[in-house]
Amino acid sequence: MNVRQNPVPTTPRGVFLVHGAWRTGEAWNGVAARLRAHGVAVAVAESHRDSLAGDVAAAEAALDGIAGSGPVVARGHSYGGAVISGLPPCKVAHLVYLAAMMPDVGETSFGLLAQAPPSDLGACMVGDVTGTTTIDPAPAGGLFHGRLEGDRRSRHVAELVPQVMAAIRRR
Repeated sequence: MNVRQNPVPTTPRGVFLVHGAWRTGEAWNGVAARLRAHGVAVAVAESHRDSLAGDVAAAEAALDGIAGSGPVVARGHSYGGAVISGLPPCKVAHLVYLAAMMPDVGETSFGLLAQAPPSDLGACMVGDVTGTTTIDPAPAGGLFHGRLEGDRRSRHVAELVPQVMAAIRRR
């Protein structure tokens, strides 16, 4: 496992949130609102570029909005873990992987998925000729939001967005 350490101990100055595949930054709205209510500086990244490098660059640009006062805690969910792994150590005091991918140097998210035990995810993915996938909404509720009920589950399923698969395949 690739472990990064900052050369100087730092106190985080905010929280940076990165969503997973098939999601947008809106997935973090509830968490961001609670943190802001406690006076914590928060920034949320938007991904879905054509490569992991593109998503990391976009995340770093969004991170600059709160990193001016010092390093932050970066939290990534799912594919967002791969994104936060690429952020500059000078801007990040801590990395938090929430059910997230944690690729080592030279690994891709797709490579990590290939090593995972079989799941229902592949059966839910609907691809198109551009290399973009969507998630079939019928099984998505149980697959992604099994602990939620009724309207809350339906709302989360309705928020799923297409995912450019090249970002998961490329570093």
